[in-house]
Amino acid sequence: MLDYNALRLNQFLPGARVKLRNREKLAAVSDPLRRRRDIIKAITSPVGSLRDKANLLPLFYTVITKDIQSLFEDETETDTLSCLRSYNFSEEFISSFFAPFLEGIYLTPLSKQSSKMFYFVMKMFTVGSAALPMGGMQ
Repeated sequence: MLDYNALRLNQFLPGARVKLRNREKLAAVSDPLRRRRDIIKAITSPVGSLRDKANLLPLFYTVITKDIQSLFEDETETDTLSCLRSYNFSEEFISSFFAPFLEGIYLTPLSKQSSKMFYFVMKMFTVGSAALPMGGMQ
């Protein structure tokens, strides 16, 4: 059992920095669902088209409204790449945002990742917070 208080977790703000091709500066990705004041940043971010951002809404709806058990029982199992394509995300958005993010977690290509685990990870990042212990990790 983890003693979370003893870890003295430092939470990150929701969002990410993304390295885009042909750009030196990292592009910000904001989460306006949890930080309402970031709505303009989210809409105007060069990461993903406006259509890609609109296509995030059904994904967020799924992971927010379903409990973890339902995500594993109700959703059809496929690979994560096929799952992302079913939401009609552009290949550019998949390759510039989802691939580096998820392949960094699983250390395997999107085509080899479970879509059910993708829903689980998206739920955790959508409703929870990424954090590191104050003393670091070993």
